Amino acid sequence: MHWEPLHKSHSIEVAAAAINFNEALTEVSWRKTVRDAEAVCRTAGLTEKSAMNSVQITIGPGGAPSPSTPPVVDAMVFQRSAAVDVAGLGMQKVMLESFAVSRGGLNYQTAAYTRWEAFYGRLKSLMRSPLHGALHVVRTANLRLEYKDSFRFVGDGPPLAGDLLNKTSPLIASHVFNNEKLWHSHTGFFEDADGCEARLVQINIDAGSASKLGETSQFRSVSILTAVQNNFEQGEAEALDNEDDKATFQLGMFDSLHLRSIELFRQIVSAEAAVRVGIK
Repeated sequence: MHWEPLHKSHSIEVAAAAINFNEALTEVSWRKTVRDAEAVCRTAGLTEKSAMNSVQITIGPGGAPSPSTPPVVDAMVFQRSAAVDVAGLGMQKVMLESFAVSRGGLNYQTAAYTRWEAFYGRLKSLMRSPLHGALHVVRTANLRLEYKDSFRFVGDGPPLAGDLLNKTSPLIASHVFNNEKLWHSHTGFFEDADGCEARLVQINIDAGSASKLGETSQFRSVSILTAVQNNFEQGEAEALDNEDDKATFQLGMFDSLHLRSIELFRQIVSAEAAVRVGIK
């Protein structure tokens, strides 16, 4: 195979899980959710804290901007970083994982993925307490799991994706397999799934040029974004007795999203590529 995965044992560059609410948290409930998240993040080693702001600019009479209002904090982000020695650039700060608490939901992502069991355990430990508190005042609109897998071309000839991707897959645009230029393939559809109104599947595949930090030479890369999202209808899961049961039920759904993601990835890549990244 003329393509090698990002890591020796797998190709996952970033993995992310999100819980999106059906409406924005109020100021009081959002601040409480942030406090709950900060407590668990401190214990988990996500000790770097930063605010994400939205800036509003109002155009006054005559087209001149009026005095701006103070920035509104849309989300609080907790993260863990590491210093990496990059050739030619010295020590650089690289984000390993982050947990964002916005008014509209919770989002956990990691650039240090190793295996599902570790990711899932981390996800549940970080999200349970903030989710439990938020469910007192809002409902969950959807759960979403995303994987970004990356491969680097190491062959001598044209950077064709024919031996990386499954040529018979209906999830990939047919023009990409023998295309030496940059290209994009997108597939999206809804399907039935247990426990939700509908499941959304999205597949984005891109061929691009990339380079390593500190290096000037570029290489061809292919990134595969696999997203699986469970959408809930109004009032769904309200029969559960309490917020703790609701949080357990919803967090448990991520396991089925992961299994569906594996099925999709197996349909996207060639059999050789699947074995190369540990999918049998």
